[in-house]
Amino acid sequence: MNIIYSEFYNVDVKNQKIESKEIPDDFQQYISKLIESVTSNTRTRQYKTRSNTTEVINCINTMLLDVINNTHENFSRTHEFIISIVNRLLRCELEAQEQIKGTGNTVLVGSLIISLVEMDIEDKQSYMCIISKVDNNGFIDITDLKRRQGFSSEEFRIWRSTVISFEIEEDMLILDDIYVYLDRSVSYWCNTFLEIDEKINDEVNTDLAFKSVHTALARSLKTNAPTDYTILKNHLITYMRRDVLIDYDEMINSMLDEYVPYQVEADKLAKLKSNLLNLPASKGFEKQFNSIPKRIKSRMRSVYKVSQGITLKIDFNAENIDEMISSENGHDGHHYLKIRVEDEQTYRSFIRNRN
Repeated sequence: MNIIYSEFYNVDVKNQKIESKEIPDDFQQYISKLIESVTSNTRTRQYKTRSNTTEVINCINTMLLDVINNTHENFSRTHEFIISIVNRLLRCELEAQEQIKGTGNTVLVGSLIISLVEMDIEDKQSYMCIISKVDNNGFIDITDLKRRQGFSSEEFRIWRSTVISFEIEEDMLILDDIYVYLDRSVSYWCNTFLEIDEKINDEVNTDLAFKSVHTALARSLKTNAPTDYTILKNHLITYMRRDVLIDYDEMINSMLDEYVPYQVEADKLAKLKSNLLNLPASKGFEKQFNSIPKRIKSRMRSVYKVSQGITLKIDFNAENIDEMISSENGHDGHHYLKIRVEDEQTYRSFIRNRN
């Protein structure tokens, strides 16, 4: 991988300006680490362009053609195109800030790094443009205990990143793939700034992810570890019924990392987790998508036969279902369900104390 050219900007929404920062030699290592982190990130979504003539895509295409044809005029033309991209981001963030001003929230403060990269791929001439917004919220300088703007040279938090890859085919520069990482759900980055659309929409991702995980849980647990199946199914539904940006790996980790099983062995649970983490690749859904709760509402209810004339209906959207209901063996040899009741009328309907 060869970094052809990079520029660094502070995007100041509060003061409505952009500020270019010259990149010193010792900062190149930071950019190399950033690019390595961004390009190796698998928690991304794949996108497609609306048109090759949209502003950002057209700027990137022209910059790379200048590099290939050596017409960048010592990168002065490249600089002008990058300024156009950064100014567009500022405009989009100002619009986004205006839309959310009544909520008390603000657009995340950050610095923008844009890099052009030539890839080392055998028998292929490939290039990438990487656009990353990184956290620069600041730090306390221990020399004078004053707050300054900046970030760690060893670690960085990436708010947003986009990797746009190109290949040379028959002497033509062809856009190959676009991958986007978002640390949270925001629409302006893809919709108004980059003007790109997801290849697989949120409804399809929600359907595939839920169905794939639920099927894997059922196959592994439903028969031999029904308690674990019920609890983990509820965790899945509770997580996906929220209208939020889903980070798939994070969801699986939150479901299983601290989970203490009731019936399934630890080694089988570890194998299940490994299988779940491989589902996006095998089932064709993405690791990042916005959950669409309405797509799983029909799957959020199960009916259990208790005894003759009595059934138990569970809506799988309750928090901590494992603390709400449990089964017990009675001294009389019968099995019983113990349910925590929060509705007073329901509780009073089953009082059997005659006092």
